[in-house]
Amino acid sequence: LVAAAYRAARRLRTAGGRTLGAVGAGARPTLAGVTDPASLADATLATLLAVRLRGTAETPAIEATLATMALTVDDPPTLLGRLELAGLLELREGPVPRWRLTADGRAEGERLMAVELDRRNVREAVTHAYDQFIARNGALLRACTAWQLVDANPSSLVTNEHTDAAYDEAVIERLRSIHEAVLPICGQFAAALDRLASYGPRFTAAMRRIDDGEVEAFDSPGTDSYHAIWFELHENLLATLGRDRSTEPLP
Repeated sequence: LVAAAYRAARRLRTAGGRTLGAVGAGARPTLAGVTDPASLADATLATLLAVRLRGTAETPAIEATLATMALTVDDPPTLLGRLELAGLLELREGPVPRWRLTADGRAEGERLMAVELDRRNVREAVTHAYDQFIARNGALLRACTAWQLVDANPSSLVTNEHTDAAYDEAVIERLRSIHEAVLPICGQFAAALDRLASYGPRFTAAMRRIDDGEVEAFDSPGTDSYHAIWFELHENLLATLGRDRSTEPLP
């Protein structure tokens, strides 16, 4: 599909009439100004991954995700447009246009990450760390349920209003145990792939906010909460290893 992007770069034009890439004799086709094929692959991998982690997102949100993972992409808005023309992304129009992956984009992102693992010879290390991470997924999800519900019985759900300090502290203590277990695993991820290095510090920052009394830092989707970071890392690992969430063991 990257090859397809190169071919698209020769023949497609942007709305402003600019060609996607160089087309002169002896010129190398470009995508978003990238002339080196390895750099193009890296930029494409980074951008497709950032969009996948967001689900659907505006351009600034994608740029923020790239920054969080310390992934450098020159001129992300231009590259997003090029990847759309190559059939790897689509832009959902509306009051706030949002990007999302196409099926081809999802497949191409996973292919590029598989190449990355093998090129760096870290597939075994990432898989080993992933197995340790997923073994703790159930405990994290159960702690989040306990944070949301005092009684999770479907016939008589009782929402946690966070008025019982002793109850909340017991749930936070469960999360602390999970945190202590997951930090070394994050260290393994960071040693294997630089783009996974931010997760340990982000977990620690969220844990600190929880300890400081910020209720939302536990599982709110609107902030960099512990659960939101966990979910993002999980999706990042699924993409990196080409796994399907539906085939994983139940937590």
